[in-house]
Amino acid sequence: MDRKWLESDFDRWLEEAGLSLSTRRLYLCALKYYRSYLSLYHNRIAPAGMSRGSHEQYVRSFKDYLVDSHRKANTINAMLTGLKVYYKFVGFGGHRVEPLPEKRLAVPPTLSNEELDRFLWVANRLPARDKALILTSLYAGLTPSEIHNLNQGDITFLGQEVFIRVSKGGRTRRRVVSSGMTLRKILKAYFLELLGSNLASDDSDAPLWRQKNGNRLGVKKIQDIMTEISYVLGFNVSLVKLRNIWLKQQASKADSSIKKLSRVSGLTREGTIKRYSPKNFAKVASQNE
Repeated sequence: MDRKWLESDFDRWLEEAGLSLSTRRLYLCALKYYRSYLSLYHNRIAPAGMSRGSHEQYVRSFKDYLVDSHRKANTINAMLTGLKVYYKFVGFGGHRVEPLPEKRLAVPPTLSNEELDRFLWVANRLPARDKALILTSLYAGLTPSEIHNLNQGDITFLGQEVFIRVSKGGRTRRRVVSSGMTLRKILKAYFLELLGSNLASDDSDAPLWRQKNGNRLGVKKIQDIMTEISYVLGFNVSLVKLRNIWLKQQASKADSSIKKLSRVSGLTREGTIKRYSPKNFAKVASQNE
């Protein structure tokens, strides 16, 4: 059995199963590491042709090797899960399982146009901080962790654009909100409130969203704000849904780069096209009627 073909087909099978890009990479990495272990310690090249008994024996031996190598428990569990999925794919004795049936297109959770209008009506009547926090997430497409980690120095105004420095996983990127006069006005009103409350700081690393005591606004408090809005509206609203609205808008732009959108969404190129293309939204809507 050709090893390169098997790995590429395994990756394709994982994608059909709906696994994220990061999970697929983790499973393929576990398989590669497992192959190296077999080749080095058991003079084996590929695990696909093993019988059921030998498969279980080698996996147990591989687990002991990882433990002796002082690997973290979550790393060991992730690798063993990857191998379990792999053996489900190839089948014991090297027989591949049948491809998964094609699933119905899945649309990201978002809001309808009517729900969005009702949400904006409520959001524009919130206190300055909550209003700025929520609408920054909507207009800039930020994840809950990105919105939580924003500092005062991460916001820059230039003309009609708002530049937002986004930090995630040790990497920093710049998000540009073009024609963001609405967001600009909202953020400036919030900065004025910070000045009036003596919470504004010359330190660029000072938290943007602050409590009355000056501490950074916690994730739970942000979730509580969204819960209260959902209670008022009568339907669920979350920062994830607001981000998906932004991603959908980006996908509909003529100059939108699939590569850029894929990087932001965390999906593969194919997954991004399927999940966020306007045609997909229309097709899913027709399926759900």
